[in-house]
Amino acid sequence: GSMWVPGTSKRTVADMKQHLRKYYHLPIKEAAAALCVSENWVKRLCRTCNIERWPYRKIASLEKLKGVVARHKRLSSQEKQELQQRIAAEREELLLNPGHEINLQLVNLMKSDYKQKYARKMHGLKTKSPGQLPDPALQPAPAVEGAVSTRGQLLFAAPAPAPTPAAESGAR
Repeated sequence: GSMWVPGTSKRTVADMKQHLRKYYHLPIKEAAAALCVSENWVKRLCRTCNIERWPYRKIASLEKLKGVVARHKRLSSQEKQELQQRIAAEREELLLNPGHEINLQLVNLMKSDYKQKYARKMHGLKTKSPGQLPDPALQPAPAVEGAVSTRGQLLFAAPAPAPTPAAESGAR
């Protein structure tokens, strides 16, 4: 169809949101260019649709987190799959509701990854020549499964394994 320019037809807020949703994965500047309007016009549309902030950064963070989870060495394949599904569900929710707050467990995982990268960077710059970062495989593993901050604080624990029927019958 033809490109919709805001103000040229009477569309409902739901129609406008549906149209904007196609561009949430882009920075607002690129979304405005794709819509052939100014950034301010996109922001005005967002205000009309009760979208407080353009959701690009949240969506980009979730996409980045997918890679972090895929590379995580201490997560089982089932845990990775569950986290990937949760990330996908959060992304879908953001597309439907850009004001949606990302699940706290996923936010903590993002923070943990950022802090670990920062610690490796700082550790590498203090002990080695610039540009050489220490091998993360040589870093001591935390005693508890889950995301751990650079200070060793548990941000979230990995889910406990489900009890087996044999263990349940033995507990009686």
